[in-house]
Amino acid sequence: MAPDERILRDAAELTQRLKARRVMPTLRDKKWAVDICHEIQPQISNYRFSVSLINLGLGLIVGCGLFARSAKPAVEVPVHGLKQPI
Repeated sequence: MAPDERILRDAAELTQRLKARRVMPTLRDKKWAVDICHEIQPQISNYRFSVSLINLGLGLIVGCGLFARSAKPAVEVPVHGLKQPI
């Protein structure tokens, strides 16, 4: 299972458990839920940071590609007596 799938599964499981805590709101259960939140928070942060870096890289690549496609060349070479861009 991929790490991101595991994180999402853990988050869904935590949500279900937190809903269960409303039924049995003892202090021990609340502490347990807080411990789980503290445990998975860095994992979720790392996942979101990784996705952001991937999106940034992809955006830069696509943006540069579109710019290169639309930019006119700076040098013109005469072909058969006509000036045409390369």
